[in-house]
Amino acid sequence: MRYMSVILLLIFGCFLEISYAVEVKEEDNFIIVKTTNYELWWRKSAPMGYAKVILPDCPESLIGSAERTFYHASDYAGGWKRWGEMKDFEILKDEKKRVTLKFKTRDTQNGGCFEYTLIATYSDISPYIKHQVNVQNVGGRENLGWPCSGYDPMFEPHVPISGKKAWKEPIPHCAYWTECGFGALYTKPPGRAKLGDWHGEGDMIQLDHDLLIKLVNPKESSDTIVYWVAFGKGGEKEAHQIAQMILKEPEPRVVTPTGKMALTWADIKTK
Repeated sequence: MRYMSVILLLIFGCFLEISYAVEVKEEDNFIIVKTTNYELWWRKSAPMGYAKVILPDCPESLIGSAERTFYHASDYAGGWKRWGEMKDFEILKDEKKRVTLKFKTRDTQNGGCFEYTLIATYSDISPYIKHQVNVQNVGGRENLGWPCSGYDPMFEPHVPISGKKAWKEPIPHCAYWTECGFGALYTKPPGRAKLGDWHGEGDMIQLDHDLLIKLVNPKESSDTIVYWVAFGKGGEKEAHQIAQMILKEPEPRVVTPTGKMALTWADIKTK
């Protein structure tokens, strides 16, 4: 009887080990990431980004069908430029319980110069997703600043929401919630969390990393900004609780300027 108990424990332990896994697959216009907590559909077409989020036991997506949902954008050289379609995709690391993916795109609108690289880490044992983003100036314009426009990132859910809120403590974060669950963005100072309803087009949450701005000349790369995304069951309370967990994450690397930037905000927008 004792040996049978040991065998059952071993089998049960193996089952638990196997049950934790992140699945990644490609289907038509989407990269699909599935864990025990959510199923995310990342759109390849412009602008790339999260286009659908399904939670267990909830048939309704946390993101509605729309052209713009989750994206980065900058206002420079005479107008707004969102990142575009997915140009490259790579699985950098697959550790079963944790998968790291790399997405690349360009802001090809209106003569855009930035190539974006996003490294996203999805985990079956963590309620949040880590995003690391930087840009390279692949155009010919000099003295471009990034990040510079408070849209890093912008999240437009395009679904009826029950509420939304932005917090400063314990770290800057913002969230919206529906009858099914919540979507949230988190950062650390000097990043800021904001709410939006741009020209009445709908509810938005966003992060502003403009205080980390750096000049990016042709062929140069920016510093990397780090932030976190979360989707889950619950609402305001559950979204806020995750901030305390992220507070314990290692501090994002911030480069301290060695000199003053010889440009004004108006200069950067018109370069």
